[in-house]
Amino acid sequence: MPFEPIDEEAYGRITNPERYAPVVESARAIVELLVDRHVATATAEHPTPDPDQRVSVVERIVVRSPEPGSAELRFEITDFPGVYLHVGQLARFDLPHCGCDACDEQPAELERQLAEIVDVVVNGRSTEFLSPTHVGFRYDADRGSTSSESRLLGDHPHQGMPPFETTFMRWPDRES
Repeated sequence: MPFEPIDEEAYGRITNPERYAPVVESARAIVELLVDRHVATATAEHPTPDPDQRVSVVERIVVRSPEPGSAELRFEITDFPGVYLHVGQLARFDLPHCGCDACDEQPAELERQLAEIVDVVVNGRSTEFLSPTHVGFRYDADRGSTSSESRLLGDHPHQGMPPFETTFMRWPDRES
């Protein structure tokens, strides 16, 4: 297979951001499913878009289970379009992560990732942790374990917080 040069301009180019609209629709469908299947509530907010941001949050849906020790899920819908999924206190997943033509993130794969993360959280198979030097999130999915951690550098928002590790509790099912 011959080597193909990288199109450097593709890293700054976004020709069809609307291709990520299905990820937003999946997030909304997942919220509905969570409230239907689990003892949970969803609250929607519509923050004022920040004109200084390249991508603004236009809708925030917070889903909570009353189960002590369960993780809160915060779906932030962006005008890109895309979804920032916040889990617990520390983790944030950007779907898409970039959205440029070079990265070529596939909406179907992003929808799968979104569903997988939510599934492991509501089923009590995820942990967030903070050490004096790192912040991280790990989970056990049907297809294997995943772990992600970052060093706390400079003015990181979690710098100075006391260390902890929390394995989230399973969300209770709604009775039929």
